[in-house]
Amino acid sequence: MLQSLHVKNLALMEETEVEFGEGLNILTGETGAGKSLLIGSVNLALGGKFEKEMLRKGKENALVELVFVSGDDRVRRKLLQLELEPEEDGSVIISRKMQVGKSVYKINGETVTARQVKELAELLIDIHGQHEHQSLLNKKKHMEILDAYCGEEFLKAAEAVERFRLLYEPVGQYENRAAPGMAEVMERLKEKGFVLALASSKPENLCVSICARFGFTPHLSALVGSPPHGDWEKEDVVREAMRQLGLTERDLPRVLMVGDRKFDVLGARACGVDCAGVEFFGYAPPGELEEAGAVAVVSTPEELEEFILSH
Repeated sequence: MLQSLHVKNLALMEETEVEFGEGLNILTGETGAGKSLLIGSVNLALGGKFEKEMLRKGKENALVELVFVSGDDRVRRKLLQLELEPEEDGSVIISRKMQVGKSVYKINGETVTARQVKELAELLIDIHGQHEHQSLLNKKKHMEILDAYCGEEFLKAAEAVERFRLLYEPVGQYENRAAPGMAEVMERLKEKGFVLALASSKPENLCVSICARFGFTPHLSALVGSPPHGDWEKEDVVREAMRQLGLTERDLPRVLMVGDRKFDVLGARACGVDCAGVEFFGYAPPGELEEAGAVAVVSTPEELEEFILSH
């Protein structure tokens, strides 16, 4: 919950601190008392647009500081993902110091970017009416909302997923087998001048290990997986692979994704990229790839090579 709000040199406010209690808190006052300004200052701390007219007259900078207390494990994981050390008492302090043409954001005293603040804020607060922080409008939050509704059933599913992950690294990854001929197809495509990359939702450390064992690594110009504590979707890893390859929107017509599930097709489409579906892994149910919008569906590595050469 939001525990306190500290505002300094913003509009008519010289310095104000508001403490919030548990449950419902109501700010009352006549028109012009500053209720909207307090809510606006919260938006500013979370990345809202700052105009020079917002500075208190005669001052060079303004400050907004929010103090949250959260026992939510998702907040802890997000802090770790952002390479920030969580506080033992669950407190999270977000601040923004603003001056004309420059802002400095901090989380728990560490300087961060506006994007990092927004990512963390999505787990801490909703400001209804301001679309940037409405979790219901963020498709990445939909699964978390559904999980929370499922209650104990979700906890059982989460436990099963955790057990799977614990077994996959020491055991499961070594039970994988590469599609026969796939490494050779990659070698031939690279010799013909094609740039190859991996964009997988698996944790990146496992991608590195698996590709090395299958003999794929020498043919890859980029190898991208999900961060260890992240919640990346397929489109996130695709965008990161494109970033590492230095690709821009102008390059999209020359980019092709290859995937074995509808999530690959949909993730590629979200990035403006075509996707060819492959059935030689046997993961997708019949018809799934076509229904998702794959530009082609192939049954062997050789068919995939032929399609790529003519794409």
